[in-house]
Order: sequence, then C-alpha cells, then structure tokens
Amino acid sequence: MNDDCFLDKLRECINQTPEIAIGFCDWIEAKHFRLGGPASEIRGTVGFLTGKDVLETPIAIHLGSQPASRDEVDWASLVPRKDMQCEFYFDNDVMHIDLTAT
Repeated sequence: MNDDCFLDKLRECINQTPEIAIGFCDWIEAKHFRLGGPASEIRGTVGFLTGKDVLETPIAIHLGSQPASRDEVDWASLVPRKDMQCEFYFDNDVMHIDLTAT
C-alpha cells in the first residue's frame, strides 16, 4: 500500500465515524510529509461535502514514529481497523487525526 491508498482508506474511515458529523469526506490532499522522527505527520487539507456546500479545512495526521522515507512507511499498518480507535479532534480550525495508538 502506498501513501495515496492510505489516504483513501483513511477517508473511508472518516466517513464511517459518526462522531464526525460534518458531511461526506470527499478528499484528503497531502501537502507536506514530515517523516523520520517520533512525531511524524502529514499536513494538508480535507474536503467535506455538506449538502450543496463544500467545507475545506486544514488537516494534520499524526503518525507517531516512522521511517524517513515514504517508501519505507508501512502505510497498511496505520489504517484504523474497525476494532481500533483513533482520535479525531479540532484545534485552531485544524482537524487532527491521531493514529499513534493504532
């Protein structure tokens, strides 16, 4: 699995999470990967369809400790499984997804 497939699977997880009642998550666009340390993360934007409107908001996906190369990250292991929880929260108008517990 590559990072594009990971983001698509994460979008599906967002759509299946009732706590995020914003709308249908239509896309996640990764703009910056910060890998190679204990606080690896992806920054970008996420888009929600809310009826006739579109809500686009910044997103930060926290990955925990990861290798420095995108090719070396085990993306499949980061996709939240149904029996596992990840933390979704908003801070300063940024949607945060904390996958460090998955």
